[in-house]
Order: sequence, then C-alpha cells, then structure tokens
Amino acid sequence: MIKEIETNEIKTLRPLMEYLALHHNEVSSNFKNSYPRHSDEDRIKRFEKEISDGTSKAFGCYENNQLVGAVKIDFDGINGVVDYFVVLKQYQGKGYGKELMDRAIESFKERNIKNIELHVVYGNDAVNFYEKYGFKKQSYIMELKLID
Repeated sequence: MIKEIETNEIKTLRPLMEYLALHHNEVSSNFKNSYPRHSDEDRIKRFEKEISDGTSKAFGCYENNQLVGAVKIDFDGINGVVDYFVVLKQYQGKGYGKELMDRAIESFKERNIKNIELHVVYGNDAVNFYEKYGFKKQSYIMELKLID
C-alpha cells in the first residue's frame, strides 16, 4: 500500500535512511563509508521543511503496516527531482519500487512537471530499474577528495 508521508511522519524514514547509507557505502567503492554527507537528523529536518513548504512530497510503501520503501520528490517550476528512493532489500522484486515510482511520476504529472532528474550512486544496480522507466544517463558527477 502506498501512502503519502506527512511532515510529522518524516522521522519514520530513519531506518530506511540507515539502510540506504549502508547500501551506498557497500556498492560504491568511491564512498568508502563517507555516505551520507549530512546526518540523518539534518536530512529529516530538511525533508520536513521541504514538505511543509510544499516544494516536496514523500510517499511510503507499507506491508503489514511496516514501512518497507519510500520516495521523496521535489518540485521546482517545470522541473522535478527524485531526491530519495529506497526499498528494503528483502522487499525488492515484489513490485514496491514500481508502485513508488508510479506514484512519484503521477505526482509530477499532477504538477505539470516536464523534466525529472535523479542521481544514482556509482555502482548501484538500481540504474537498470530507472532505465526501464526511460531515465537516461546525462552526466557524471566527479569528485576529488583533498583530505581523507
């Protein structure tokens, strides 16, 4: 079941944030345990503000009243961003990611969004999932760490 996550429910995303951080650090040798760059608390506060301001929406996917996946999307004029997308590993392959992405795209269409962007961690096989929706690789974001 997909349900919109209200501002006062954003804290329920914390376990998914922790899971996604572990996943990103595992699949990308470039992160080497440096993901995320901001604390969960800072990201939760940012999500709360953006949802409260109406510049973002979040949707959760639930199985037996347990949050098993989520998407957060942002709006800026005719442009949209899939800012955050996660489905717990044990629930992948059951259609939850599709339900979340379909709901996100529906929400973008409701706002007359023309372009949707998302960033994928290098090494994450979720690229295949996004490509099935028609997302195309547009650029590489490269980084040089001067201090380790």
